[in-house]
Amino acid sequence: MPFVFAAWAADQDYDAGNLDEVLASARDRGVKNANEIASNIGPGLGWPVELAQRYLTHRLRFTITPRHKEGPSRVSSRWLRNLIWSPTSRSWCLHDFVNLNHSGADTRDFTHQR
Repeated sequence: MPFVFAAWAADQDYDAGNLDEVLASARDRGVKNANEIASNIGPGLGWPVELAQRYLTHRLRFTITPRHKEGPSRVSSRWLRNLIWSPTSRSWCLHDFVNLNHSGADTRDFTHQR
């Protein structure tokens, strides 16, 4: 399931002028210059240039697809299916949230006190 680290968002009725074009242009310039950015910035962060280039050009995606958009709803529906009220501790327990595929590898409980 894709993970979205950050996104610009606004209410549908918000008039942002040409902000979408400005942001898309900035994104496109950054993607076009990813190798140069990696070469200039990577070493100062302690990253070998090749690793920084591979990270920026192969590991990150700079557009949001329909698959990215479905991720939060999939996580929240799994979260809700695993939410259990514990009368003894008077809290909601999120059972098995770490192991979303329910393989049994990690079955920790997380508790949120009310």
